[in-house]
Amino acid sequence: MGKMHLFEYLEWITGLLNYHRSSGIGSYPRNDGVDRFLMSVDSRQHHGTLSRSHGDALNAADSRMAATAARKGNLDEGDASTESLETVRSEIASCRACSLCEQRIGYRVGGGLNSGVRLMLVGDWLRCPDELSLPGNVQFGVEEDRMVSRMLEAIHLEKDKVCVANAIKCVVPDGCEPTSLDIMTCESYLRRQITLIEPEIICGMGLVAAKALLGSPQPLSRLRGGFHSITVGAGKRIPVVVTYHPTFLLQNPTMKKAAWTDLQRIGKYLKTY
Repeated sequence: MGKMHLFEYLEWITGLLNYHRSSGIGSYPRNDGVDRFLMSVDSRQHHGTLSRSHGDALNAADSRMAATAARKGNLDEGDASTESLETVRSEIASCRACSLCEQRIGYRVGGGLNSGVRLMLVGDWLRCPDELSLPGNVQFGVEEDRMVSRMLEAIHLEKDKVCVANAIKCVVPDGCEPTSLDIMTCESYLRRQITLIEPEIICGMGLVAAKALLGSPQPLSRLRGGFHSITVGAGKRIPVVVTYHPTFLLQNPTMKKAAWTDLQRIGKYLKTY
């Protein structure tokens, strides 16, 4: 890696840890080598677990939310006879099915949600210190949305052929981390939107989006690099490609090359089919 100044080294370490977190790595194994290192810097006061699994926060939920989520799980695809995008929008606007409703400062149903789109982009969630500080059409973030626009231009895909939505519909303050129960509860809205829109292909951007779409416990790094599929509605199968969230790419520019590879895979698919 060559000689690095302290600031450069810390910046590199930060980028690596962010990458691990985005990939679903929340803790590291303890071994004798780590113990010897910690003892050498007189760290006996830290005896015990070396790290707290990120999954602990995701698994926290009370019984009230669990019961609510179980009820919503039965409505996964909605009532086909009366279902519409407007129905889903109305339910999202008044939703109090999980703990996020107590913190949310707004909600986002999505953008360009119309039948006939070719590509559906699904992100994690929109965080914002103040709802009034973001225009109503922002889905992933101001700079994040600009990055997505450039990505779509790069694969020559018209904006009216693309729709955008988040796995978590609530707009929440910075620092608010949705739990696994929040993700599961909101998943029904996303599934119903996909069923109504029927895009040709879906791009899941971020670990939360990937889990909501695929239900897989695997880290993002293992889900990337190929095609998956989901089945919605009356058995329709839709291909899914997973990549990094634009926020992560802005924080870690070195990962843009990997995301570009994923995007090219989508572009090639749309040209072929």
